Amino acid sequence: GFTDIHLACTLCPRRRVARVGCSGKSGTRRDRNDCACASRSSRMHMGSEDYRRRPARRETSAAKLACGGGVALFALLHLSGALCALGTEDRCLLSSYDAVSTTELDLKHCGYSELPVAVAGFPALVKLDVSHNALRTLPSLPLSLETLFALGNHFEAIPPTVAALPRLRMLSFKSCRLRSLGEAPLPPSLQWLILTDNRLTALPESLGTLVRMRKLMLANNRLESLPASIGAMRELELLRLANNRLPSLPPWLLEMSKLTWLAVAGNPCVAPAPARASLEQVRFEDLDLGATLGEGTSSVVRRARLHGATVAVKLYKAPLSSDGRNVDEVRASCAVDHPNVLRWLGFLEEGHGEHEGASGGGGSGWRLLGVLEWAPGFSSLGKPPSMSSITRDTYPPEARWSGPQLLAIARGIALALEHLHASSLSHGDLYAHNILWRDDAAAGGGGGGGGGGGRKRPHRASLRAAADESAAATAKLSDFGAAFYYGGLPAEQRPAFERMEARAFGLLLEELLERHDGAGSDALLAPLREAAAAATRARPEERPGFSALARMLAGSG
Repeated sequence: GFTDIHLACTLCPRRRVARVGCSGKSGTRRDRNDCACASRSSRMHMGSEDYRRRPARRETSAAKLACGGGVALFALLHLSGALCALGTEDRCLLSSYDAVSTTELDLKHCGYSELPVAVAGFPALVKLDVSHNALRTLPSLPLSLETLFALGNHFEAIPPTVAALPRLRMLSFKSCRLRSLGEAPLPPSLQWLILTDNRLTALPESLGTLVRMRKLMLANNRLESLPASIGAMRELELLRLANNRLPSLPPWLLEMSKLTWLAVAGNPCVAPAPARASLEQVRFEDLDLGATLGEGTSSVVRRARLHGATVAVKLYKAPLSSDGRNVDEVRASCAVDHPNVLRWLGFLEEGHGEHEGASGGGGSGWRLLGVLEWAPGFSSLGKPPSMSSITRDTYPPEARWSGPQLLAIARGIALALEHLHASSLSHGDLYAHNILWRDDAAAGGGGGGGGGGGRKRPHRASLRAAADESAAATAKLSDFGAAFYYGGLPAEQRPAFERMEARAFGLLLEELLERHDGAGSDALLAPLREAAAAATRARPEERPGFSALARMLAGSG
């Protein structure tokens, strides 16, 4: 950070300072000779929120002093904040962009209570991000707009100007204060709508006119019913309804032929998943936390030691996530015990975390964590969907698997899902990015085996047994954030959830088959193709369950 600041001072003695990356796809500055305030690392480590909110100081004397040779360290640190404040201020000024050529505008955290009307004068604008401001309304927007992020603002209704955007594909009003969707119908071009974390109690019938919709996020609201018009969304594949107030699920919802990824936990109609027999809580003082392994928006995963064994610990940041209540993920995860599922060994829940919005923490006495088996050598099978793929996972260009590898992965995941649905559990988010895998040679065996029994409180022997079983698995299903227990729902509705998840499995097989490296006989791939075709049949009632799919995949090798 110190070196970056020094270079910025040495190379940029001019009065005006612009942000790094001031030309390119995101926008072209009018004055290309403006210097950069600092590198990304300087802004990350040195640019505090306090500095960004202060008025920028542009005195020439300060710039000369900072670029002199005898400046004290505290003066450099102070100047770094001022420079970054200038960069943020410049980023938020529409006058600093070339309106004709700019295709993307990043106006997050700019302190806007009103968006400048000049934004309508950007005819090539495709993506606009006005998140985390204090906006209550929006001016007219460019008709070219395809993506609009407005999360974390003060909207109580979606502004009517949004309805006038004929090309809009993706829209997010997550974590605002929405009480309604507004009077004007949303653009029928929408394919991805995010309304998570609001105060919605009802949805208009006009929502059903969005017939191109593929991904609809409605978790963490106060919905007591759903408009039947949603059934007209024939392309809808992913629907998040967790943590609402739905007393029942309408029959038409389960008849939607393309609905594939559903989350409904945390509603009155859905009972919590029953934990495995004798599963007890973990004591925090028994954990020796180590290095951070990964971090997402809702949790941090760290390596740890528990009773002398290596484990992974998932620590939640807040009671809610974009999929619903995190405690529902913990309950679903603790209900499952199978070699092809990343095993939860225990959990810890302290305090109360029933909050309306995911942005709020759980309070000083709140803590939620899970202890997971240590699975060395495993890595994610894929990557999450992109803004262009919407509901389909993405993969690195070099991602390839041999026929035996594909068959081992498919068999293991089919067995895992057979185990889940035998217990009336739906994963809700069956994707390659939620599957861990490793090569058969490293795993030391085949695709997995049958389920195990309930476990008592984690101790040295059970932790070692979990590690031994882990060594026999090629693939493991993980991340139960969207999972739910459907055993308490009406008996006539229960088969629909397995048929729904079968389609997700079939799409997964199609994606993997597209990335076959050519190794292995065509006969080896025949069961994969047969299972993929059967699982993706257009009529849900014609799709096989996971017991039948597992038998199909066991027919070769």
